[in-house]
Amino acid sequence: MSVTWVVPGSGGMSVHAGDEEHRTDSEEEGRYSYEIHGSGALLVWVKRGGEADSIHIAYGPGAWISVSGTSRGL
Repeated sequence: MSVTWVVPGSGGMSVHAGDEEHRTDSEEEGRYSYEIHGSGALLVWVKRGGEADSIHIAYGPGAWISVSGTSRGL
């Protein structure tokens, strides 16, 4: 499981010109998933060991271009 998302780069709101971020699940870093909030915000969640899920990073509705990977499935 993993999550990949693209945010605007110097080329503007284009997937091809955007900056890609990627998080892959691991024992050390945790398990990643994403959720698209009803407002359009992107929330990337992480779960580490026995801890509760926490938000790793969040982007406002106009601050991200695309996302793929493991959906939080709420």
